[in-house]
Amino acid sequence: MRVPEKRLLRGGGPSGFLTVHEQARDRFIWTRYADGGTIELPTGTYRRSVGSDVVVKQNSPTS
Repeated sequence: MRVPEKRLLRGGGPSGFLTVHEQARDRFIWTRYADGGTIELPTGTYRRSVGSDVVVKQNSPTS
């Protein structure tokens, strides 16, 4: 599976991968490997856990 145009890869896990829009850095999208389906996460900044499907929203610069 390829990373869609205008998105930057931010991490991947066993069932999918996380990307961010290259122009709107607060628009994150989770894509499933199984069917290519996507979930656009609520606007914000997200961090991923290496090698897993865990994605965490960052609420402030210190969280």
